[in-house]
Amino acid sequence: MKYRNTKDLFQTGQKTKLNLIIGRFMPVFILLFLLSDSGVHAQNPYDFCESAYEIEHPGKWCSKSGQFSTFEATNSGSDIATCFANFGKDVWFKFTAVGTILKVSVKGVGSGKEMMKQPEFVLFSGDCSGQISLIGCSRSRKGKRFTSLRREHIVPGQTYLISVQDANQEAGQFQICVTNYSPKLVTKPNRKKPKNLIQELSHQVRTGEEFSVEQLHFDANSYEIKSSFLPVLFELIHYLKSNPSVVIEVGGHTNSHCDDVYCQELSKKRAKAIAEFIMDKGVPESQITYQGYGKTKPLYHGQSKAYQAKNQRVMIKVLKTR
Repeated sequence: MKYRNTKDLFQTGQKTKLNLIIGRFMPVFILLFLLSDSGVHAQNPYDFCESAYEIEHPGKWCSKSGQFSTFEATNSGSDIATCFANFGKDVWFKFTAVGTILKVSVKGVGSGKEMMKQPEFVLFSGDCSGQISLIGCSRSRKGKRFTSLRREHIVPGQTYLISVQDANQEAGQFQICVTNYSPKLVTKPNRKKPKNLIQELSHQVRTGEEFSVEQLHFDANSYEIKSSFLPVLFELIHYLKSNPSVVIEVGGHTNSHCDDVYCQELSKKRAKAIAEFIMDKGVPESQITYQGYGKTKPLYHGQSKAYQAKNQRVMIKVLKTR
């Protein structure tokens, strides 16, 4: 190939060098162009259930402030979070339960556009490779940037999953805290056990004293007077007739395995049944009154059947001695 002059030779050399540079870096230029043009960025590492961040110590754990965010999170494809209208741009967590009670909280952290504005999350049980079930959902009120959830009857050893997102599908930083524990069993009453009434009848009673009656424990969901009640009830009737200046209150109580309204009604029926039985045997109405306390004053805490049965009771309180 012939060159017409030195200028042509110089220009040709420059073009050759430029072609070499373009050829070497063209793949990089193309990749950067495609990434910027398509909107594809580095994906959030905990974007899907299968890649969930594993919480190794769920007994008491909090992420570092700003450790997690929904930036670059994509739609996870899950459709079982029926409690939220929009569900997708989320970050996943998983843990193996170590206790029966679970508390989860999520709050937006950071400043300005970096902060998650309205966090919400979903709690599942199960494993990503199998079936997962919805346990609960929680969403912060608008402007609060904090939400929490508490659940009982968590199964130790079971895998649980948490999916965190913004209610408006906006990206932002958040902090998540998990506390999973079992309540301590109480082996003693939460207060000093009241004296037994029958053992104290021969002593001088004082206004305000309250007595347990060991023989007056009802069956669950019942206010029926059992035949085993009769001996102690007749002793109480004899005492009241012999001490007409003494006025008592029969207080009814229940265990904790019922809602507030039902417990209140049942406890009142128990107290009324005892009071009416005593009055039917000749004790004046002026000497006795009754009151239901529901489950507000348990004598024993703990979930064992023995403790719950002892709370299904009536108490006798001295209102007046003269």
